[in-house]
Amino acid sequence: MNEILSSGSAGGSASVKPQLGLGWRVLRAVGIGLGLCAVLVLGKAWMDRPTPRDLCLGNLRQIKQPLNCCIPLEKRLKPGDPIAAKDLADFMRNRVIPKCPSGVDYHIPLVAGGHPTCPYHGDLLAEDEAKSRAAAKRSAHKP
Repeated sequence: MNEILSSGSAGGSASVKPQLGLGWRVLRAVGIGLGLCAVLVLGKAWMDRPTPRDLCLGNLRQIKQPLNCCIPLEKRLKPGDPIAAKDLADFMRNRVIPKCPSGVDYHIPLVAGGHPTCPYHGDLLAEDEAKSRAAAKRSAHKP
């Protein structure tokens, strides 16, 4: 009996590493997986934020719509007829004409069919329309 008890310590001073149980391994793997998922979700949300240029384009679209459609139809105007700033503001949220996110006021021709532009970002509506026409042309050529 003594031989069995003393045989383990006869080999010298070998340190025994504590083994993690299966539960700890699974918990660690789940924690790492959740951490990676959180990084991916937060990264995706950060990447999908609208840029100031996107916000500016949205504002220009919001201004252009009443100039080209709503006000001329309501007031029976022809292209080039003057529009009052109050009439345009009546179609805006909170009756306030938006500003560019950079802080500058838009150049808004107050005429029916007007084409607003941004002095900071340029003519985003024309760029957007050109991109839309190019995309439509590409999709029309696909079989």
